[in-house]
Amino acid sequence: MKKLCVGRILGAHGVRGDVLVQSYTDPAKNLLDYAPYYARDADEPFALSHKGSTAKGFIFTTPLAADRDAAAALRGTELWVPRSVLHPMDAQDQDQDTDSFYYSDLEGLELRTPQGDVVGTCVAVHDHGAGVYLEGVTPDNKAFTVPFTPITPLACLGHRLKEKRTQCLVIIRLTSPSSSWLS
Repeated sequence: MKKLCVGRILGAHGVRGDVLVQSYTDPAKNLLDYAPYYARDADEPFALSHKGSTAKGFIFTTPLAADRDAAAALRGTELWVPRSVLHPMDAQDQDQDTDSFYYSDLEGLELRTPQGDVVGTCVAVHDHGAGVYLEGVTPDNKAFTVPFTPITPLACLGHRLKEKRTQCLVIIRLTSPSSSWLS
């Protein structure tokens, strides 16, 4: 089962064992629509019940935390959900750009230059606030990263994702005129 990270436990909230959860979804309240939650490598769901909200996130109760110390020990735990429970992009974004997709949909796709040459496979998409970049691996297992911009890639990728939802390509712009960045 493919899982996606939708939030993380920031720490304890109060003295009764509640936890404060930061949402990674947009909008943040979408976190409440997704369940069951899992820890990163867990096969069993992580029992959480929504209790309320604050400006910093959402308050949940869990049987794993009977007191503040137990809740504090859960700090940093990422909450993952099965890919199948996410809103379909077409239904969620009807009034927005028709080339919408989840970043996780890019993982496993071929990365190609604008000339069509295969340079590798996308293994991850990272967004740390300064811009989105793709992490790739060349056919001979060398890692590389390239910036991901929504100009040409989205137009090409979105169309192919809607038609097939399987293997497709991402066209990337090289950051330099030569391909020396792969060496």
